Amino acid sequence: MRYVHFIITGIVALVPRKSGGIRVIVPNLSHHPTLPHLGHLLIDKAYVPTGRLSNATLIHPRTGAAIGYWQLMGDEITIGNTLLDPPTIDYANIASLPDILGVSGGVSDIAPGIVNSLDPALVAARMDFAQGKLVASWVGTNSAWTFKLSTGTYGPIFLAQEVCVTSSIAEDQLQLTVTRFGGSSYPLSVKANGDGRFEVRLGNLDGKLVLPNVKKPPTAKTDIDFTLYYDLAQYVNERPAPEPYPKPPSFPPPPPLPAHVPQETHLHSLNLFTYPPQFAVEDGQMVVTGPPTGGVGGVNCPPALFNLA
Repeated sequence: MRYVHFIITGIVALVPRKSGGIRVIVPNLSHHPTLPHLGHLLIDKAYVPTGRLSNATLIHPRTGAAIGYWQLMGDEITIGNTLLDPPTIDYANIASLPDILGVSGGVSDIAPGIVNSLDPALVAARMDFAQGKLVASWVGTNSAWTFKLSTGTYGPIFLAQEVCVTSSIAEDQLQLTVTRFGGSSYPLSVKANGDGRFEVRLGNLDGKLVLPNVKKPPTAKTDIDFTLYYDLAQYVNERPAPEPYPKPPSFPPPPPLPAHVPQETHLHSLNLFTYPPQFAVEDGQMVVTGPPTGGVGGVNCPPALFNLA
């Protein structure tokens, strides 16, 4: 058996299905007027023996590895192998819209026009996991998240800025197929890396966090990007942007993190960037935490869990 690690980060909707498993939806935000994001796959090209050429090659700043970047512009990603682990969700530290919006009575069902959409103007990519465990894989420890609503406050809470689906397969290669909605498809065969595992990252990030020729992202007093999730929901009363922690003493402290944060056991090799000293980069991770004095959580926005659909 070989371990499979699908890393998911950025503005990505996680939708549990009534039939079982999880649908991962990457909304198309490439042309958003103020908050454009790029849906993409990242795979180390040393482990992609066959398949379509990547749209770009990014060089790992520490190892020199060539990382393939595949742009997603209305694509269905399917797995040709059978994942061998049952579908489960570990809810710890995963951003939950039912919990956040429940403070104001908001309904966090994903909009019907999104969950099954094959419109590339709305959906950059989707991927179904009938099997496998969804779990937090990176939790920023410098900042907690607080959502202020007119009827109350949700948080502070530490949220995962990276989640993953983990499982195992019997084969020596992971077989992926990327199919343009209503159009052609191409295969991506992935070999196990030197640690004997398959690594694929599915993301939807601000371009400055994907492409190396853009300056470091600024910190912000609120995380405006998170409000993009409300555009995917069927109905919300409010659109609260998370505010940074620490808060005044009147606010309760966030619940403690576990003794061993998820990134200690969910390391991967798809970190592409180095940042100035005020940004702390977790070794082996793509996610960057903001300095303790400012910024909300980390740079990557947390993937968000919606209601069952």
